[in-house]
Amino acid sequence: MGITNGGLDIGGLLITLDKTDAEIRFDDAARAAYSTDSSNYRHVPIGVVLPRTVEAVATVVRTCSDFDVPVLSRGRGTSLAGQACNEGVVIDWSKHCNGLIEVSRRARTALVEPGIVLDDLNDQLSAVALMFDPKPATHSHCTLGGMIGNNSCGSSAQKYGKTADNVRGLEILTYDGDTMWVRRDDDVDQTIASGGAKGRLYAGLHDLIQEYGDEVRRRFPRIPRRVSGFNLDALLPENGFDVPAMLVGSESTLATVLRAELDLVEVPKARAFAVLGYPTIEDAADAAPIAARFGPIGVEGLDGTLVHFQRTKGKNLDALDLLPDGDGLLIVEIPGDSQDEAEAAAEAMVEAMSARAIRPDVRRFRDEGQQDGIRRVREAGLGAATNVPAFPICGPDGRTPPYLPGGSATTCASCEACSTRTGTNPSHATDNSGTDACTCASPSPLTGETPVSTSSAASPTMPPSSSCASADRSPVSTATDRRARTCCRRFTETR
Repeated sequence: MGITNGGLDIGGLLITLDKTDAEIRFDDAARAAYSTDSSNYRHVPIGVVLPRTVEAVATVVRTCSDFDVPVLSRGRGTSLAGQACNEGVVIDWSKHCNGLIEVSRRARTALVEPGIVLDDLNDQLSAVALMFDPKPATHSHCTLGGMIGNNSCGSSAQKYGKTADNVRGLEILTYDGDTMWVRRDDDVDQTIASGGAKGRLYAGLHDLIQEYGDEVRRRFPRIPRRVSGFNLDALLPENGFDVPAMLVGSESTLATVLRAELDLVEVPKARAFAVLGYPTIEDAADAAPIAARFGPIGVEGLDGTLVHFQRTKGKNLDALDLLPDGDGLLIVEIPGDSQDEAEAAAEAMVEAMSARAIRPDVRRFRDEGQQDGIRRVREAGLGAATNVPAFPICGPDGRTPPYLPGGSATTCASCEACSTRTGTNPSHATDNSGTDACTCASPSPLTGETPVSTSSAASPTMPPSSSCASADRSPVSTATDRRARTCCRRFTETR
């Protein structure tokens, strides 16, 4: 009797897949390992396939289609929203199908397999002074296939655009088993007239945009770094009926990418590197358009909260000591044909910034090691913001979520626990009636300790802040707790 799962013949699927040129892993360990990515999501797949060749993928997809089993392409699992998790057959390209097939210095293009890692690709391209950009924070381990699926941006998208802007053509495999190249410069009318699978595909897309083009024009936001949803606007006639750009960002839902032809850019001969400190992140954001006038490779904001979190965790301390004063930072890189040219442009930018009402504290860096250290501070932002010692674990209403161990939705009118744990009394706030109200959760999810408290009403104006402070941790400062309260309040206000 065949092994079934939800009516699917998994036993028959496994027997057939075993005949392909691929590693087939349907064991519990592999399924558990591939059940999650860099997000909080978890979906246990039916199994995992690691193809040894691109051609093997065509066989795998056709086999899964025959057994009515969903397929999902996966790179290195850097997705932050669960895109690399699904209850289907996961195709991991990164182990074997990770080659740079060819490079054209004259055309500035590269032909790659989906499993190649961005930094590995750019290391190889450095021999001809070319590179593929954009550059997401996970550049050391994200794959080009994953970047195509996600429509990745990164720090240099300010100058070079999104992944969709840098993909010239894709070799794709449909779920029905048809293989074809789709290119940015395809003649649409000629392709449709030629018929076949590609002609039918283009005809369907052409009909779609003819019917809904006005709605796409009206409702698609005109945001340079919009990467959510299908890129239907790429099919508009004024955008060149760009089928590769439409497929980029579709997360393996429309087709399986077998190979990609990429546009490359020149490696900057020199670059100037400056960090500007402002009193607040809002001040830094207001100044960013000034920096954009000087042709930067990237303009990135970094707020004091992430800097504080990294200090609290002891991460990147040497680089943190290099940063200018201010709770809002701008990191700006400006390219040039020579170092003097780049530095002159950076100096002009600094002068323009300093002419504004709020003058920044400026630090300039020529040492590449220091530049890399500051880049790491920016790239560590996501990890730094999780599991911060002595920082509240708050739910949408600011309270410790009841589903956490020891959590409770109850609050108290007054208590001594918060001052005991933090050395201050930060969560005592005056509500609209003028009553002094403490909003400490009971008990603490970190210690299991129940604060000394009386009855109920939490302040409607100030979310609780010290509900997650721990008695067995070192006390946090008033400034730290103020930052925690601000974070909780902002989160609550945005809901």
